[in-house]
Amino acid sequence: MKNIIIAAFAAVVLGAAIASCGDNGNVATSASTPTPVPTPSTPCTPPANVQVQVVYPLPQSTGITTQQIVIAVAPQPLPTDYKLYVTVYDTASDTFLGTTFGQQLQVVPFAQVPQPSLNPPFAFPIYESSNFGGILGAGDTWNVYLANSNCYPGTNLNSSFKT
Repeated sequence: MKNIIIAAFAAVVLGAAIASCGDNGNVATSASTPTPVPTPSTPCTPPANVQVQVVYPLPQSTGITTQQIVIAVAPQPLPTDYKLYVTVYDTASDTFLGTTFGQQLQVVPFAQVPQPSLNPPFAFPIYESSNFGGILGAGDTWNVYLANSNCYPGTNLNSSFKT
């Protein structure tokens, strides 16, 4: 009986620890799941008829020193429960460093999009920006994904860059 109580207490503590990771941009320690660890579900896709393209940093660029990622979307902004997340690898050792979510996406005017940026392949883009604080390390490779609170894993936006 004592072992059952200890196991139940450990499960509650582990669940609280995972839940406390929240959506605060902490780097996870697992290569297979983002922070926070959502319940596996249907893979994410952008909303119907919405196009999404990473425009900054330029895909495959190197020497990036900003912690901002900008996407173009059309024909309307993404719903507020959509977020960007990145998987981060140490380029030199090809070691997985973690996964983190960016801050809430914010609509920004084109004048605030850092340059150079990619021209999206669709008309009338709306620009949305997300910041990733505290995880930028020299020589890291970032791979960009889109997800929301109702699905996992995210949609790979086919954009990676190096710091």
